[in-house]
Amino acid sequence: MATIKTVLRPYKNNEGKQQITIRVSHQGKTCYHPTGEYILAKYFSTKEGIAKPTLSGWPQINKRLDNLVINYKQKLNELLVSGQAFTAEDITIATDTAIASDEFYQYAHAYADKFKNNLRDTSTKRVKTIIRKLKAFKPILHFSDIDSSFLVEYEAYLKGLGNSVNTVNANMKIVRTLMRQAVKNGLVEHGKNPFNHYTFKTVTPQKEKLSEPQIGALKDLDLKKGSWLWHTRNYFLASYYMAGMRFADVCMLTTKNIQDNRIRYVMSKTGRRVSLPISDGLKAILQEYDAFNKTPGDFLLPLLHRGRDYSTPAKLSGGIASKNTIVNKNLKILADMIGFDGKLTFHIARHSFADISRKKGVNVYDISKLLGHSSISITEQYLRSIDPETFDEALALVYD
Repeated sequence: MATIKTVLRPYKNNEGKQQITIRVSHQGKTCYHPTGEYILAKYFSTKEGIAKPTLSGWPQINKRLDNLVINYKQKLNELLVSGQAFTAEDITIATDTAIASDEFYQYAHAYADKFKNNLRDTSTKRVKTIIRKLKAFKPILHFSDIDSSFLVEYEAYLKGLGNSVNTVNANMKIVRTLMRQAVKNGLVEHGKNPFNHYTFKTVTPQKEKLSEPQIGALKDLDLKKGSWLWHTRNYFLASYYMAGMRFADVCMLTTKNIQDNRIRYVMSKTGRRVSLPISDGLKAILQEYDAFNKTPGDFLLPLLHRGRDYSTPAKLSGGIASKNTIVNKNLKILADMIGFDGKLTFHIARHSFADISRKKGVNVYDISKLLGHSSISITEQYLRSIDPETFDEALALVYD
């Protein structure tokens, strides 16, 4: 028989609070679904699954938790009456509706928490950061408050904070996503979604990149072997030699990815399969780490370490994020050493590969496939944002 109970998850936020979740167990399988309520462990009754009377506002919290459990039990009863086989996950189908009520922020935080169990854990932090900014604008917000006038006022508020057009768009897109989910879950009528008539402002950012001479200067730096600067230079160049491979994918490469003198891997962001030849430049870097003689399953580069606990996507994401911070700090130092005026980040290896490939005459179709873009148009836009000199060359042809 299925059991439904409110429990605390072990993970703590910056305030030391833990989230109350709905635990659904059935036929040996267990699912957890966030309620959006956070509480210090000392205020939670594990036995009863409710907030203790010593917590301010405990009656309201317990009433809401009780309503959620009732919703789950109603769903369970419907499944039992149907006579069909079902799983613990089936019981949580109505969860989004149950969590949401008419309170936008509860729904938003529950949506963000869904990313905690996969490699997109950073999305949880990003969404919550954007929601905090929205909450500063309007502390109490219901779905019914979000209309066309609200969007205009919020956009003006963001601009007043000094946010760029692209930052404003990023904030508004999160709100749009939440509204679309609410429509999907029956909380908002499709015709009342103000984003049906909202137009995003478009500004193409100019992406930083290294020129081929700067790549050469980076390669020629005399760095102490084994230092973080030496490792960081190698990681950056390895990415460049692997068609601008993203940092997370570079971290996760193992001996299994070397097949027939090629690097074969699946992009963590898009799920696309990529096969790349091992160039002389890449081979030289891999040999520095004895990558071709490692134990099967070992990481090619010493960013992640075999034996460490990466058993969950969240732990893997955390390990990658911590190394990314270190690498980006060292890239700033390397930028000064080669005279690069921009902000050098790992992602610039990707921009540099795309720009240099285009200038060397590689066709857009091949660049698109190597970058893992879903369409040629995306690649064309990507290249335009990297290389404004293209327009100068076009005008020179007209005026010369």
